[in-house]
Amino acid sequence: MASIRILAHRPYGSLYQSLATTNILTASWTQFVASLGWSCCAVEVFNPSPATIQLSTGTAGNESTAIVPYTILPGGSSILLPLEIKSGTRLSLKAVDQIANTGYFIMNFFG
Repeated sequence: MASIRILAHRPYGSLYQSLATTNILTASWTQFVASLGWSCCAVEVFNPSPATIQLSTGTAGNESTAIVPYTILPGGSSILLPLEIKSGTRLSLKAVDQIANTGYFIMNFFG
């Protein structure tokens, strides 16, 4: 079985969102990026908030029926997800258990 780290050999870019400026809510999806500028096969996620956060693709109002949702645990540790995302994809975030309003939510994309 191939290592995830082998899949993530080429960094494409990084996106971040201040959770103090744009809170991630439990009641609705919050757009993280309207249209991703590159395709990727792996994503590194840093969630510094105390909230559990879901990541999803799809148009506004259709996030829960998208290919993902993927749950990201709280606590600030970086995790590398083997996740194929095509260029132009909209990414959204939703808190599961409490509002995320502290720190910067960061995603690094790899090909």
